[in-house]
Amino acid sequence: RDVDKLDRQDDRAAARLFSAASIQHAIECGHSGLAIFLFIFGEACDAYQSRTISHTQRIHMVLLAFFFKLIWKQFLTENRYPIARHFLSQDADNILDILVNGLLALIIIHRDHLDPFPLLPWTHGTEVNEHIFGLLRSTLPEFTIVDALQMIPKLDVRLLAACRRKIDAASLQRGGAGYAHTHFDSSGAALDTLSYFPPQEVIEQVAHLAWTEANAIWEVLG
Repeated sequence: RDVDKLDRQDDRAAARLFSAASIQHAIECGHSGLAIFLFIFGEACDAYQSRTISHTQRIHMVLLAFFFKLIWKQFLTENRYPIARHFLSQDADNILDILVNGLLALIIIHRDHLDPFPLLPWTHGTEVNEHIFGLLRSTLPEFTIVDALQMIPKLDVRLLAACRRKIDAASLQRGGAGYAHTHFDSSGAALDTLSYFPPQEVIEQVAHLAWTEANAIWEVLG
């Protein structure tokens, strides 16, 4: 169901794409380029979604993806390969830039203006809107703005239930299951870790490390 007759709103399928099992399968099939692609850009997603890693690690993860993308695009340009064919789509390219700049901005703003309040990156996104949209679709697949307004009381009840419901890890294995958000799941979140924001000199060191690693990974691809 992740390929045939797929549900384009299946969040579980998107999560499985970047899983360790998918990367391992790509390696075993000899698709090292695909494995590296899934690892690097999966890390960028995890930089927002992880509840446990430090903000220093998050910076490293998004910068690694950003620098890898930069090297990739520069290689295509220098060798006159068509970017439209061999690179990310323009939309994906722009979205990744927004994700990288957005996370860096959130960390710096919290460090300089909101310290010591913890930063919870997974709460800064469109998941809540998507969750509401999914609830509306489950009630009335083809709804109008009038229908949405009339369903607000019912949405309030279902959103409260979603806040209190524990996410079943086993349910993430289901295929073609539509929306599946973890926005309300803060289990394992270490608030002390999420309240520490690296100083500028540490960010610069992490950026240098990410650049070095991105170049090393590109060398592996030949």
